[in-house]
Amino acid sequence: MKIGITGATGCVDFGDYAMLVNNMHHIQDENDGVEFAVFTYNQGNARSAIEENYNAKNYSLFDDPLALMGSSYGNLPNSEIDDEARVMYTRKWDALFQMYANGENVEELAALTEQIRECDILIFNGGGYLNKNWLFRIYAFLLMIVIAKRENVKVVMFPQTYGPFDDASLDSIKQIFPLVDRFYCRDRIYSKQVLLSLGVEESRISHTMDDLFLLSSALTAGKVGAVKDTLFVQLHRQMRDQIPNIVEGFAELMVALKEEGLINRVVFVPFHHSPDNELKLANEISTRIADVIDCEVLMPTWSVSSIVDQLLRAKAVLCSRYHPLVVALRHSVPVVNILAADNNGEYEYYQAKNRGICEYAGVAAEEVCIQSNANDLMESIHQMLKQNIIHPKGISLERLDEVEQERVELWSYLAES
Repeated sequence: MKIGITGATGCVDFGDYAMLVNNMHHIQDENDGVEFAVFTYNQGNARSAIEENYNAKNYSLFDDPLALMGSSYGNLPNSEIDDEARVMYTRKWDALFQMYANGENVEELAALTEQIRECDILIFNGGGYLNKNWLFRIYAFLLMIVIAKRENVKVVMFPQTYGPFDDASLDSIKQIFPLVDRFYCRDRIYSKQVLLSLGVEESRISHTMDDLFLLSSALTAGKVGAVKDTLFVQLHRQMRDQIPNIVEGFAELMVALKEEGLINRVVFVPFHHSPDNELKLANEISTRIADVIDCEVLMPTWSVSSIVDQLLRAKAVLCSRYHPLVVALRHSVPVVNILAADNNGEYEYYQAKNRGICEYAGVAAEEVCIQSNANDLMESIHQMLKQNIIHPKGISLERLDEVEQERVELWSYLAES
């Protein structure tokens, strides 16, 4: 069997590349002789992630439409594209969709089309691109769907959060999403409602946990050890805009936790490889507390197991991203997740997926998540962390059995394809 993988396959965010290699491990375990064709907008990043975490050589890397045509078709977040450019790029992508729907070809995509044709199935790996924040990555993925279906290749969306979408992309999405053979949602309510509103048949929608909820043993074997008095901290750059006096506030919080005997050490773990993203903020906070508490700032790494090791050995987790929350809930590590306050729908996607994983795990979101604009934020985080250290929240064994059965159904669906 040859499986194509596309989606968020060239990212420098831990969650995205961890899902990629975790899925490759699981699929290989379930399918003898499988080969992977990984389609990506950044082969260098994808290669770094795979070589660090996946020992088998049964894969090849190929450029996706964004890598092949992105310079002239747009490759930026929506916030960095003005209205005139948005209209121009959208028209160009729409023209491509129509050409391929009509059986025509584009010379720049001829090799890509042949590579997709050789696949038995095309998987869209999980990641945060199927929403209004990344319009032109959506278009690149839609084109992959059109090509695959024209070449009679089955298309499966692995667990994701779908939407919200803006008006610019809705027409194309409504035409192309119904072509997908199976959608897997990583939340039980929000994503399904979005997909139904786009004309996707309910029979094509299934549910299963996020790809990192059930980690491959290759990424976790031997990683769970004695609990240390360490606070695992991950804070992304959006928090700087969301929280006034963030450096002073978090420094005071961590000192207070030490004084109460809840922690003796802090480790800052960046989930993004850009030095101007999480690493910069971590260094600023650690500088403020270095004289009063043992702290360490880790450098960004492609190694999934090293980050999982730090998280599973921590006494508690304080995070603003989704995937530390996912892993913590799976292993009942005390966790507090800071949700970026939603302003005019800007963070609707992030709110939906974080609350979705809590509902899926059977944990009240209000017990582990807090809005970044909450009154007396630092004291609220303080009390929530203390409470969760005393009474850790996590998925029940009964709920875990349900999740594992859902994954069995997913692997069976792939094998039957």
